[in-house]
Amino acid sequence: NASATGDTVTVTSAGDLQGSGTGPHISATTATLSAAGGIGNTTQVKIAGATSIDADTTGNGAAINLANSSALATTLSSPNTTGTGASITIAQSGGGALSATSVTTTDGAITLSNAGANLTVGTSVNAAGAGRDVSLTTTGTGNVVLTGTTTAADQVLIGFTSTSTL
Repeated sequence: NASATGDTVTVTSAGDLQGSGTGPHISATTATLSAAGGIGNTTQVKIAGATSIDADTTGNGAAINLANSSALATTLSSPNTTGTGASITIAQSGGGALSATSVTTTDGAITLSNAGANLTVGTSVNAAGAGRDVSLTTTGTGNVVLTGTTTAADQVLIGFTSTSTL
């Protein structure tokens, strides 16, 4: 576990970065994660209190799977995967809005969700690769706000509860 409440945690790995136990695994205002292998692809990495998250992988099958709990708004700076079959899944809870400035896969699906607040696509969300989808979802209260470009090799799926709007 890494803790730098009110500060930055930066983790770089030549292999995988995995969560263990119940977490949180990282407590920080800014979380910057980089791995040749996956980040949370075997066991989800849980983050507490982040208002800025960036996660990047380079290997084939090197997916990203993160959960952040924050009452404050969180920005996904530029999470991306460059390997084949490498998806991105990021879930926000805790009541803070989630904004994706740029989220990209070379060959993988993208799933972004927020429980209890808005989910905004700021600049771009792009899932490349045959049959790859983008899924944007809010639950409870919160809207899906599209101010940027959302593209997928297959489908863009948007879901929200009856108290939310697009």
